[in-house]
Amino acid sequence: MEAQAALGEEMRALRQEWRALERAWRHMRPRVQGAGEGADAMRSATAAFERRLRALGTALDHTHRGHDRLVWSMRRWGGGLQEDVRRLRMLPAESQFGGLGRMIRDISRSQGKEVEVDVRGLEVEADRSVLQRLKDPVLHIARNAISHGIEPPEERVLRGKRPAARIAVTAAVEGGRLRLTIEDDGRGIDGAAIARHAAEEGLLTPEAAAEATPEQLVELLFQPGFSTAERTTELAGRGMGLAIARAEVERLQGTLAIAGREDGPGAVVTIEVPLSLLSQRLIFVGIEDEVMAVPSADVARLHRVAAEELFSGLGTPTVRLEEEDVPVTSLAALLGMEAAAPAVLPGRRLPLLVAKLAGGRRLALAVDRFIATREAVVTAADEIGLDPARYLGTVLLDDGSPALVLNVPRLVPAPGDGLPATVRRSPEAPRPVPHILVVDDSITTRTLEKSILEAHGYRVSLCVDGREALERLTEAQSGEGPGVDLIISDVEMPRMDGFALLQAVKADPRLSEIPVILVTSRASDEDRERGLRLGADAYIVKTRFDQNELLAGIRRLL
Repeated sequence: MEAQAALGEEMRALRQEWRALERAWRHMRPRVQGAGEGADAMRSATAAFERRLRALGTALDHTHRGHDRLVWSMRRWGGGLQEDVRRLRMLPAESQFGGLGRMIRDISRSQGKEVEVDVRGLEVEADRSVLQRLKDPVLHIARNAISHGIEPPEERVLRGKRPAARIAVTAAVEGGRLRLTIEDDGRGIDGAAIARHAAEEGLLTPEAAAEATPEQLVELLFQPGFSTAERTTELAGRGMGLAIARAEVERLQGTLAIAGREDGPGAVVTIEVPLSLLSQRLIFVGIEDEVMAVPSADVARLHRVAAEELFSGLGTPTVRLEEEDVPVTSLAALLGMEAAAPAVLPGRRLPLLVAKLAGGRRLALAVDRFIATREAVVTAADEIGLDPARYLGTVLLDDGSPALVLNVPRLVPAPGDGLPATVRRSPEAPRPVPHILVVDDSITTRTLEKSILEAHGYRVSLCVDGREALERLTEAQSGEGPGVDLIISDVEMPRMDGFALLQAVKADPRLSEIPVILVTSRASDEDRERGLRLGADAYIVKTRFDQNELLAGIRRLL
């Protein structure tokens, strides 16, 4: 894909060059043909040159059309192959959860509790690997329900309940996603116990624990090591079950939520994951110059509203949708980007992406533009070092560059925490934004790093090798280009590699104060020592790439 994108870019550049040559020729032709001495010979040569120029233009047009047809055919063939592979991988949920009822009953008996298990919807189909990886999280949740929620038979009788508790597991497909619900009729969520243990363990002050909302208290259950169990047993007390379950679900690019039952005591755990990890339906949006994607399953609807009605400075913006006032913030604000609010232009209708959140809540996210909706293959966040709390992963665009796929439910603050301040751009008094130069010969790597850095408020320029970077730095020093505050460079590049660039930067008194971070696949101690000896301020290995490490290093150096 990267080579295909590069070829297309070269063809576009050739086409532009040919057009410039044609314009220059049209300008020169009258003077050449009007020459006096040797006019006949000159006109003959001119005609021959013009024929060759036109033939070249025709050949370029033909090649360009052939390239476009080939790309279209490859996409169509690839899409068909992907769909065939997806169908082959689909299996009924029964294949992994057929014995779930028996396992839950065995666990409950070992705890001296009576449980009736109702498992439904196992005929629905999903990707084999998704079902396999969901088995452990579902079992963790069932164990949690038995140990924390389900009461012993005698206690249930005293509470006016049937001696045997009920756990219902339901599988369903909704909006192209697999939804699993695990519901029990036990004690339910004990907010007071959560608040007490949170205060005892120092997670919250006594005052904050007393004022915490139910949603904030539930979120504490996912903290590693946090447990409301009075003693540690084989099934409870370690505080890891729910944390492990959520982590695995998020690696599947899904969500896990806990709530109380609506029709009585008990709890409901809801898991939603894509039916397949091979591809997802995504909505692509634009934020300034960036293209980002959101799973369509997280979106309730797309909407447009007059921008001046929202960003009036009068409290939290809201939009009226289906008899409900839905709060509005900008997606850029959630990502911490510098220009938080979209430009407000008279008569402009602002695109809003209305996100679905836990508990039936909705939040309208303002973006600069809607781009497209299509199926795409998502590379998981943990495979490339992205923070899964913010991103589900990346997806390749048509030009071969990656776009970030956002984990919208985890970007949004918990209820009661408040939304980030959404402020208008202030061109009269802009805050200085650090300028970072990213140097890498891989279009995928440099575009991904650019997306991450710009999502965290930095201004980014790109170079394909050390020589281009050095030329850019020289221009900046002479005042012909913007100054550079930090350099992030690969090592293995054509023309001038990262070590040579680092050496040149540190040897130039005008550039030597600019911090340099090397991000490379060369992991040997010798390479690391060489980079640090030449003056690198940090050395990060790509195979262990962690965006949080990179961002922490940038903050430290700037």
